[in-house]
Amino acid sequence: MNDLLTLTKEFQNRKKENHFNILSSVYEKKTIKSTTIKEFIYQLDQTLFFWQHNNYIEEELLISAYEKTVIAKTHRIHRIFKYNNLDSNSKIVGASFYNREKGSKAHVFTYLISKKQLRESISLLESYLVIFQNTFGDAASQHDLDEKARNKIPNEAKISLSDFYQITHELSYVDKFDILECHKDMADSEIMVTFYQTNSDIRQVLKKLSIDYIDSSSFDKNTVLLDKVNYDRLMQLAPYLISMSVKNFTDSIDESLNRDNYQFEEPVLPKPGKEPTIGVIDTLFDGSVYFKDFVQYQYLVDSNIPVDKEDTNHGTGIDSLIVDLPHLNPSLDDGCGYFKVRHFGIATKGKNSLFTILEKIQTIVYKNQDVHVWNLSLGSSMEISENSISPVAALLDQLESKFNMIFVVAGTNKQAGNKKEMYIGSPADSINSVVVNSVDENRNPVSYSRRGPVLGFFIKPDIGYYGGDDNHPLNVYYDRSIHSSWGTSYAAPLIARKLCYLIDVLGISRENAKALLINSAIPFDDKTNNNVNYVGYGVVPIKIKDIVSSEDDEIKFIIRGKSKKYYTYDYSLPVPSNEGVFPYSVKATLCYFPTCNRNQGVDYTGTELEFKIGKINNDKIVLNSDKGYSISKYMIEDDSRKIFRKWDNIKVLKTKYSVRSNMKADSNGIWGIQIAYYDRNLQRYNGELPEIAWGLAITLKATDHKNRIDSFINQCTLKQWLVNKITIQNRVKIYNQMKEDIHFE
Repeated sequence: MNDLLTLTKEFQNRKKENHFNILSSVYEKKTIKSTTIKEFIYQLDQTLFFWQHNNYIEEELLISAYEKTVIAKTHRIHRIFKYNNLDSNSKIVGASFYNREKGSKAHVFTYLISKKQLRESISLLESYLVIFQNTFGDAASQHDLDEKARNKIPNEAKISLSDFYQITHELSYVDKFDILECHKDMADSEIMVTFYQTNSDIRQVLKKLSIDYIDSSSFDKNTVLLDKVNYDRLMQLAPYLISMSVKNFTDSIDESLNRDNYQFEEPVLPKPGKEPTIGVIDTLFDGSVYFKDFVQYQYLVDSNIPVDKEDTNHGTGIDSLIVDLPHLNPSLDDGCGYFKVRHFGIATKGKNSLFTILEKIQTIVYKNQDVHVWNLSLGSSMEISENSISPVAALLDQLESKFNMIFVVAGTNKQAGNKKEMYIGSPADSINSVVVNSVDENRNPVSYSRRGPVLGFFIKPDIGYYGGDDNHPLNVYYDRSIHSSWGTSYAAPLIARKLCYLIDVLGISRENAKALLINSAIPFDDKTNNNVNYVGYGVVPIKIKDIVSSEDDEIKFIIRGKSKKYYTYDYSLPVPSNEGVFPYSVKATLCYFPTCNRNQGVDYTGTELEFKIGKINNDKIVLNSDKGYSISKYMIEDDSRKIFRKWDNIKVLKTKYSVRSNMKADSNGIWGIQIAYYDRNLQRYNGELPEIAWGLAITLKATDHKNRIDSFINQCTLKQWLVNKITIQNRVKIYNQMKEDIHFE
């Protein structure tokens, strides 16, 4: 076996070069008609008229642009809603999908602007229409636009040449302007409502609507808790103010129980010592169990809520797997040993207030920042929304982008007997977290599995692991006995063990730990993962050594870096060649924790890192990838997202495992790594991107089965890379030394 390597070097950074071009292209090169422009002006006029008679938000209005397809940021409206040099992207307060003809989906963006600003936009389009008709008459084809643009026509004082063609480009993608209304009927007694983010005080808005609400029912400035009567009143009077709504009461799903086994003899565990700690947020904990000394417990359920013995079963069962997996399930012993648990009991086995769960999770994480891995195996029976992230998932993502920690979340289960396909439930739609689904002993999805993706795009769950089934259940301990059980709730803590070991014991950053975990789950064979919606990138190996080491014909290494400018790059990675080729199959995984904004709907992640790795060829990075780097000059955004995972926080590049896929080697044998950094909020940062950390895990598998790791290490050292081996024995020794108490005389 070869050891895992860490490669360290200062990467280079450079800003994006800006080139001025007149943008004369239009959507699908279709003809633009003056009648369409007139219709857009009429729609804007009607919107202004509506808001002049509905003054619930002061001097502001919400207007939605329905696009013709799923579009990239460059095709959004920029000039039409641009005021005082402030980019119109900063005016977006919502983004969702709507269904067009033939079932195709398209973007709809909701903007917050003032009434004065909308008048300016109407005046701008009226001036634009006059210039358009004077230049093209009633219609302009793509050929007409290109020809006039080359000759710098029109030449008008009111609208610059670049603005004229920018407006033409934007309008070509718009289907209509309208006011987007929420039509989501809710039958529950309490509903959590998120309003569009405006400059108006929500309390004053509700007062104008004669809706009763108290400050204690507010989670943040845009989200409040309403009863059924007041929610219905809001839907009747102002449905266009509602961005999202979900029921407040969420039900935890009980895991399946098969049979009890009383033959288990409780082991005598050693006294807790230097074991790493995993945070658990779950139902209550039974303090009488044999592993109680390993669990630090806080009871956080409201004292007015009645509880019984069964309310401790789920949480105690989770803790049993984290603390003492080796005794309970020897076949799944990962080699990580025992763990300590910091357990917070916030829920009961039945229905729980979503509002309360949000408040408690936020407080717990803020007060326990020394915990780096958290297990959350609570889940909702309701399916996730197509157009928005759930409130709990959004909170997890926000905490993970702010603090140096990571959540491991259960993928949620279908209830027994349900044979229909079912989407995962909250909070398994968390983007930054590691979401785990269950597989059987043959690595196939189990019958109770629920599926992704999230927002129609993000791969969730991330990975699969052994959560048990009817034929091969897991042994779980609670109520002073062994229980044969199964569920995603029990797969998640087994992954939490591995992540905690990687981060706290082996000292690997959370970005690299996540990348390494996912990289280890991706198979090298050429088989396509047909179960991607159920097991994500694949099934993680059982043994920790199989994650942090590799076969003799493999070179596995991790790189950690930070990006703060458009390009972060290094062109000095030496990869050993043989007889004029690079004889490797490659799998590379990039992970990072982006800023996220629930108010942005389907455009939820605000940060995009795009990476390339491969040999240097004419100033380009080339890799014989399954997906490749070649991209046509025009590619629709929907395809770009699916093929290149644009705006996803996990990026994977993989080549086929075949001698025929070997790349021809150049004389210098140097590879490059390049990361491009984009951010939807660039203007808010005044053009300076905030620093973001990333982790890269790369495995090179020799197609000729030769072991070249020593040559790789030597060549890296010559190229001034700092190379370190990660061996479990050495890292455990360092970990134990760091945990020793030092006494000064």
